[in-house]
Amino acid sequence: MNIQTKIRELNYYENKKALTIPKEILDLDEDKILDEFFLYLVKKEKHFTSSMDKIHPNLLKYLIDKLGCKIFKRYNKCYLEKDSKKLFISRQIWFGYNLVELMRNYNKKYFKNYFDEEGYINNLDVEVKSTSINGVKSYRRIDFRFDIGCDDNERYVVIEYLENHHLEESINLNHYQTIRMIDILFGEFRDKISHFCFVWDNKWSNSYYQREIINHLYYKFKDLHNIDNEERFIIDTINKDIKNKKVSKLLFDSYKNENNCILDLQQIEKIFGIKQKTEVKNKFLKIISVFNNNENINDLEFDFSDDEEEEEIQKTIYFDDKTNKLSNHGLISYLKETSLEDCNNIKCYKFIHMFPDKLGRSAYQSAIKIRNLQLKLNKELIYGI
Repeated sequence: MNIQTKIRELNYYENKKALTIPKEILDLDEDKILDEFFLYLVKKEKHFTSSMDKIHPNLLKYLIDKLGCKIFKRYNKCYLEKDSKKLFISRQIWFGYNLVELMRNYNKKYFKNYFDEEGYINNLDVEVKSTSINGVKSYRRIDFRFDIGCDDNERYVVIEYLENHHLEESINLNHYQTIRMIDILFGEFRDKISHFCFVWDNKWSNSYYQREIINHLYYKFKDLHNIDNEERFIIDTINKDIKNKKVSKLLFDSYKNENNCILDLQQIEKIFGIKQKTEVKNKFLKIISVFNNNENINDLEFDFSDDEEEEEIQKTIYFDDKTNKLSNHGLISYLKETSLEDCNNIKCYKFIHMFPDKLGRSAYQSAIKIRNLQLKLNKELIYGI
């Protein structure tokens, strides 16, 4: 890939005119092109300091890595510097690069997913136009928009970088930013924005504030990871306590198809480390025969209050002898009939023995998470004000 194409690709084909390398520079040796283009931008004073200038953090990373230049914010000026030559950029462009570098260096799963092998972020758009709903302006600009959706579902975490003049607006009771935020939240992407985060320029130099923002974003990415894919999201949630991806997948399949025999018995024995040709199946068949003969007996006696209706009791299915498959009910009953002698080793038996505890813990942790989400529902849409 030639240098011109690389620059345009890393900047998502924005600012094409300003970032076009003159022909006389392109005709130079490849190892000189970037240096000469940087000098050309400095000499022509083609700086990127207005709100209309879109410079993606990926392009800044490329220039810094390839040119060996450095990025600075000094005396309220932001710029790239090489050999005392300065290319000025806006504070917002500087912040975007700084933010992405902190995300990259965080080096944890739910950020790492969005960086490619070269270290470029692949889910970030900058200065995104969003159609307005109030009729005052045709559109608003979103400073930074992270797409954390999956399976072609777009789901956004939005960051707005508030410089000092925004603080003055707040002091003077100027409601421009409030109207702008409402326009964005209820505008073109209203069904896709899951979180809106404000970052204040006057606080960003504080390392504790930076850590607070990065931690907040990381756990927001984590909470929303795979949320648009029911199967992957639920399996990941279950597996936090089960700690066995195959078993977690098996649980998802069985409860997704509750009371249907879809679990192959031989596969179950293989996953759980149960020996073949044991007495487990015979003991299991005997106990479910007892259950089936006493189907009308409830597990526990409940006193229903006046405003509750007792659910209609459905016949419980455990096993299909023709297909040799278990239901979710059959799986638990089958495992309960397993002894140490039936297992390949003590580790397998211990996992089976502790399995009900892991299921209970998973249910408990899921309930805690649901409660916390409900409690934070109104608080968590917008952060940083």
